[in-house]
Amino acid sequence: LAMPADESGQSDWVATEQAERACVKHFPTFAVDVLGWREADLVERPAELSVPVLDHADTLSPSWAVKADDGSWLLLGRDEAPFGKNLDVVHEVHGQEWEATPQARFERLLRETKVPIGLLLNGPHLRLVFAPPGESSGHLTFPVAAMCRSSQDGRLILGALLMLLGSPTLWTKPEKERLPF
Repeated sequence: LAMPADESGQSDWVATEQAERACVKHFPTFAVDVLGWREADLVERPAELSVPVLDHADTLSPSWAVKADDGSWLLLGRDEAPFGKNLDVVHEVHGQEWEATPQARFERLLRETKVPIGLLLNGPHLRLVFAPPGESSGHLTFPVAAMCRSSQDGRLILGALLMLLGSPTLWTKPEKERLPF
């Protein structure tokens, strides 16, 4: 996994002091450089995809979204801050916010927007989530540090991510082989 660097030698999308601590610090750059997406494929914070949580002073919204060629929404993405935040633990709640894990909040966002596919990110992990309305959800978590290893494991994990989310799977493969499957 080659990491493009700026003048200081730092990658635009992966922060790493040690390989075991690698993380994606800017997903849009990662999507373009690694997954082969076009910058124009990512729409930042589309207001129409924000969902109010009834009975709570809270709104669920994606950090970015991707449109399909037909103009419909293909997948949503959410960056969880701070980096490294556990996606399966309820964190500190402020005021009347909905008390739920980042994973549960994201699944609800996907279901209510009727966009069943999404990426939930916390820096060291990319989590592909499938949450179709009326069905059970599932997810697959890709550890960034593992993808950065030059070992067989790293290549296999990165290869799986590319097979699922690479540009061809989203836009250029025959329709039956594109997301959503």
